[in-house]
Amino acid sequence: MSRYTRSTWRDTVEEQLPRLKKRTRRSLPGLYYGLASLCAVTVLLVVFSMFFRPCTVQGESMIPTLQNGDQLLLSNLDYQPAVGDIVAIRREGGTPLIKRVIALGGDTLFIDPESGKVYRNGALLEEPYLTVKTPVIQTVGEIIVPEGMLFVMGDNRLNSHDSRYADIGPVAVEQVLGKAVWRFYPLPRFGSV
Repeated sequence: MSRYTRSTWRDTVEEQLPRLKKRTRRSLPGLYYGLASLCAVTVLLVVFSMFFRPCTVQGESMIPTLQNGDQLLLSNLDYQPAVGDIVAIRREGGTPLIKRVIALGGDTLFIDPESGKVYRNGALLEEPYLTVKTPVIQTVGEIIVPEGMLFVMGDNRLNSHDSRYADIGPVAVEQVLGKAVWRFYPLPRFGSV
C-alpha cells in the first residue's frame, strides 16, 4: 500500500485542479438554470392558483355548451357575476355546480309556461345557446331574486337541476367559486368558454 507524501499529494491535486475547474464551470450554469426554472415554476403556480382554479363539469346540465368531463379554468380575480356568465357554485360536501347566471339580486324573473321563454325585468332574455324551451318545473309566476343572490340555470333546461328547484333556489354570490373562462380539456374543444 503506497502512502502519499505531502509533496506527492500536492502534485496530484495540482495535476487534477484544471480538470476540476473545467468540470465545475460546466456544471454551475446547469445548476443555476435548473434552480431558476424551479423558482419560476413555483412562482407561476402560486400566482396561477391565486387567480385561477381548475374545475370539472359533471353531468349533462350544460349541454351543448359544455360536456360531461370538460376541464375548465375558473377566474376568481375580483369577480362580479353578470347575466350570461357560466359560473361554478360551491356545494356542501359535493362537486361544484356549473350553471349559467340568468338573473342577479333585485331582478324580476318570469318563465312563460306556454312558450318556455325567460323574461328578466320584463325583457325577453336572449339565449342563443338553448336548443329547447325552458320548462317551469317548481317555480311558478314571477320571481324576485333577493339581493346578494343569483338565479342560475343549466343550458340543457330539460336535464338541469338548478334554481328552478326549491332545494337549490337562488344561490348566494359568496358561493360562486369563479367564472368559467377557459376549457383546457378535451383538447379538440380547447379554448375560451
